[in-house]
Amino acid sequence: MSKIKLKKSFLTSRNISKLPMMLITIYCICSLIIFSLTTMILSLLHVADTMVHYYQMSTLVLATSGFIYVLSKKLTKRITRTYKKYQKSTHSLQLANFELSTYSAIHSSEIQRYKAEENKHLEEVAFLSSHDPLTKLPNRILFTQRLTSYINSPLSKNKLTALIFIDLDGFKMINSTLGHDFADNLLIIVANRLKEHVQNADNLCRLNGDDFIVLLSNIASLDMITDEVHTLIELVQKSWKFDNQSFNINANVGIAVYPDDANDTNTLIKMAEIAMQRSRENGAGKYQYYMDEMELNIAKRLDMENDLRIALKENQFELYYQPQVDVNGVIIGVEALIRWNHPHKGLISPADFIPVAEECGTIIPIGEWVIKTACKHNKEWQVLGLPPISMSVNLSAKQFQQDNLKDVIFDCLDESKLSPEWLTVEITETAAMNDADYTMLVLQDLKNKGIKISLDDFGMGYSSFIYLKRFPVDILKIDRSFISDIGDNSDGAHIAKAILGLGKNLKLEIVAEGVETIDQLKFLRAENCSHIQGYLFGKPMPYTEITARFKTQALYRYQDILKKG
Repeated sequence: MSKIKLKKSFLTSRNISKLPMMLITIYCICSLIIFSLTTMILSLLHVADTMVHYYQMSTLVLATSGFIYVLSKKLTKRITRTYKKYQKSTHSLQLANFELSTYSAIHSSEIQRYKAEENKHLEEVAFLSSHDPLTKLPNRILFTQRLTSYINSPLSKNKLTALIFIDLDGFKMINSTLGHDFADNLLIIVANRLKEHVQNADNLCRLNGDDFIVLLSNIASLDMITDEVHTLIELVQKSWKFDNQSFNINANVGIAVYPDDANDTNTLIKMAEIAMQRSRENGAGKYQYYMDEMELNIAKRLDMENDLRIALKENQFELYYQPQVDVNGVIIGVEALIRWNHPHKGLISPADFIPVAEECGTIIPIGEWVIKTACKHNKEWQVLGLPPISMSVNLSAKQFQQDNLKDVIFDCLDESKLSPEWLTVEITETAAMNDADYTMLVLQDLKNKGIKISLDDFGMGYSSFIYLKRFPVDILKIDRSFISDIGDNSDGAHIAKAILGLGKNLKLEIVAEGVETIDQLKFLRAENCSHIQGYLFGKPMPYTEITARFKTQALYRYQDILKKG
């Protein structure tokens, strides 16, 4: 912004103040001179007529002098007022010029700062679009671009390139039990360890969640890949500290090799992930190279996920019920067990489809269907006049984490008009310990409603006696693996005795599941086990079959079995 230029005026405050006096002085001198000359001339000539002209001229001079005086006074005021306006406008212009100069300097500085901030912001946006904000590692987009460029370059020709897919085992449980801050801290630690080892961050990627990728190029042999995988697993397994406590985590690793397993980036990543999923089946801390048959298994799994969704819509699921009896042979309850009657594949075992339903999320609507149907059937038995019995339904780990779980259960009870005292919900020990505080809140709400709580597969999980005392549990179920191992001085027998003793001290009911032999029955009766369930007393039966047996009292044969025991 250019400055406003002002021309310097001849008018100054000094000249303006002297101007009125100068005019008055001139006026007086001129009047005096004229009057004196006239008087002198007339006195010398002694001309009387001329006196008349003298007095007229004197009057004219005095009038002219007065006019000049008034005019000079007004002119002086006007000049003074004009000068003051000029002086004020000059000051305003000078102030404006100063402000404009200052604004120009400040504005220029602000523009520079804004541009610097804008450039920084653009850099941050560009970085975040290609990097993970938490670990600062390249994300999938950037890594895929770099890997594609490398594969298409001459550097990859006639050489092996390995893609190592790393998954943190048990990370989801850590995230849900110890919190997001803890989980984020773990991801940062793992990322930093990988960066220190690999050195070139371009060969690293945080794919999503707890999944990382390491790229190995210019590999001479598979042995080099295997050695590197062992090193990476050890890096992840190394303990770390958080809040002055030491923690450990494991990893599962899948490996895909270019060009043996795939010829493009996306397929290579897919194959490595498939191999990682297979490594999970082998246990924590394992690795697996991709093999062709793995893709076929994945395809089958995807087919099952699709079939599960269709099964829900077409009512292909069916509930079977296995009786539970007391020490006197009286049926005191049944456990609802889901079966999948596939129209083309026949009856599919829960062991095959429940894990898939857990992973793809269909376990939630399936679980709701189980609770609703089980409550409905139990109420129907009561309407038929049969003695009321307890209906046990299993809740999966994912189902138990539903925000509206208790509302779903309460709605099923209201819809079926089944009293809550005749419903028992079973959760596994591991599911209960995923988030102990949350578990206690949900179980207490169910308990307050009148629903019984059963801890399933007890002894197979954490076996935390402190939480067992805090949880509002009514029933402990001894896992079938301990029952099947019952024999003279066997480990299974000792564990079963310990659980029975614990339940008695805590005043809990005990259900031994998986009872199949008379010897197992004798042992359990000798140890005062209150409830028994297993093939010895009856296999799981569909609703129509077990209802017919209830009606005909065909289950009384259990009394004969107990006599043998």
